[in-house]
Amino acid sequence: MRVDGHPVLAWDALRYLSEAVDEARAALGDDDRLGARDVQAVLYQGLGDGGFDGATGRVDSAGAAGGGRFTADKLVLVMGDGGRAEAACGALTKKRSPAKWGGRFPCPEG
Repeated sequence: MRVDGHPVLAWDALRYLSEAVDEARAALGDDDRLGARDVQAVLYQGLGDGGFDGATGRVDSAGAAGGGRFTADKLVLVMGDGGRAEAACGALTKKRSPAKWGGRFPCPEG
């Protein structure tokens, strides 16, 4: 197993795709065949439930119609040599959310 963010990002991406497939299927009904265009339409418009709590934090799914695809409080790490995190900003847990890079500089917004 890799010791990096790939597994959690993949988990959230697959969860997002799964939610889109479910919504596309519900919109079509049982009689129509589900296709890639149907899923793409849901991904573009955004998920109807307003997002979900993913492995990397809250994943907002407003889509293009919602003005963008940014999610607040996303965990961002700056990795150094040897694969160690040198600085972090964003939501780690409900109680620990660093607001400054390395405890000194404000985290970027958006």
